[in-house]
Amino acid sequence: MDINSMAVMEWTVKFYKYMSLANGGKGGTIINVSSIFGYRITPFIPYYHASKYAVLGFSKSMGHEKNFQKFGVRVVTLCPGLTHTNLTANPNAWEDLLDEFVEDLQSNYDWQDPSAIGDGTVEIFREGDSGSAWVVEGSRPAEKIKF
Repeated sequence: MDINSMAVMEWTVKFYKYMSLANGGKGGTIINVSSIFGYRITPFIPYYHASKYAVLGFSKSMGHEKNFQKFGVRVVTLCPGLTHTNLTANPNAWEDLLDEFVEDLQSNYDWQDPSAIGDGTVEIFREGDSGSAWVVEGSRPAEKIKF
């Protein structure tokens, strides 16, 4: 929770204050990273879900249109899908559910290379309204999440 949620929130607030028109800043954009697991819930990783859901809710609130109009700082959330990295090479879940979790990851998700996240982030920066959240999954273009 400290790394996945609190650190993101604290740094967002620091940059938000620095960029805020109300504090003499020039405005700007913050893109926070949540996860598809911030809104797609499985039985396998409850703490991870909670940490990424927190980032999503926080970012949507900070990026609310009223805040953007007043302070000039756009906050957008990236929710990447499963990406081939060192972290995903060794998945971790509740011990009794690890085998089921690995099977779920292998059969129910469209995986992607890290470059898809880079491409999606550029698209989100260009297109994302403040307070919006976007998924990048399976190397498809970024798509706005409808809640």
